[in-house]
Amino acid sequence: MIRIIVLIPLIVSSSLSSKCQIAGTGSIQMVHLRPHTQSFLFKPKGIGVWIQAGLEYQTRGTLAWHREYGYPRLGARINIMHLGHPFEILGMAYSIIPYVDFGLKHFGEQSLRLIVGSGLSYHLKKYDPISNSLNTTISLPFNNHVSFQIRYEKQMKKLGAIFTGIGLDHLSNGGFQLPNLGLNYLGVMAGWRASRHWTKPIAETFPKPKIISRWSYGLSWGKAYREFRIPGGPRFPVQILALDVSYHYRQYQLIRLGLEGEQHRLGSYFAAHTELRTDIRSAWALGTRLQVFASHEWLVGRLGLEARLGYQLLQNVVLTNVPLFSRLSVQYYIPLRFLQPIYLATGLALKSHYGTAEYMSVFVTSRYWKKGL
Repeated sequence: MIRIIVLIPLIVSSSLSSKCQIAGTGSIQMVHLRPHTQSFLFKPKGIGVWIQAGLEYQTRGTLAWHREYGYPRLGARINIMHLGHPFEILGMAYSIIPYVDFGLKHFGEQSLRLIVGSGLSYHLKKYDPISNSLNTTISLPFNNHVSFQIRYEKQMKKLGAIFTGIGLDHLSNGGFQLPNLGLNYLGVMAGWRASRHWTKPIAETFPKPKIISRWSYGLSWGKAYREFRIPGGPRFPVQILALDVSYHYRQYQLIRLGLEGEQHRLGSYFAAHTELRTDIRSAWALGTRLQVFASHEWLVGRLGLEARLGYQLLQNVVLTNVPLFSRLSVQYYIPLRFLQPIYLATGLALKSHYGTAEYMSVFVTSRYWKKGL
């Protein structure tokens, strides 16, 4: 079964690579589960083995963002994952991950690459209070799988390319259902890219795009649902509202500063029902958070990939006692020409404190930018 899955994309790419920029990849990744909290009920041992196979498209430089990112590749891969030991607790999982492969640096027929992807995983073993009570890391069969890889690739002429690298993977449901400590894996890999010929970028004589305005301003609204403490208990909504200002230092790369407020219904509900607060206004305040953040966003066409680091100012509730948090998000800018210079975007975000996921949210953003995409 594994052999068939690995060979299919390689056979397909062999028949297509002479006509278009499509190639197949196959790799093996050796991983080790890294516990990020003392709440783990088991001790990870040994290594896990992941078999990976995918298809990817090589951009050629016909669009400005192709050239800015070093002719990135767009692809998707399937992962067959032995999650490590104790195997009777962790078991097997499968995932499919769309990704962007950035060419960070090219050295002739060699390159250094960054691969960023996010997809869906399916786990054969999950938390069960009777049969698998020690697996407090994963409680749902379907979870989010976020993947980062840094690869060194060497072209082998008509034989394709070989690559090696390191990877960091995170799997969790974003706090939608407990228990959900999440799984963080660190691994090394080796693989082969099956392209029958060396894909060279187009020689550029394209003019560099001009940025009319380097500043943009955004207003975002999001919503998430969290389960708290009791597995199978009620899920409480989280409302998120944020204001930000962004500086576009390059056409498709920007830095952002912002202020964000969150209203956790759980805090207000607890205060109101335990008489911790005597009036509705103070109970509402107990569930309110105020946060500042800085982030960087990469625009890949109309797709935005954002990495955010923030600090929680109001210490009403601090997950894992750490006021610092990180957030990874992907959003799509909707092409509504009649609204310009206002742009709309919608996406998904995963927020975590020191490796422990707090929630996964959906959000909508309106952004004022005179230049646009």
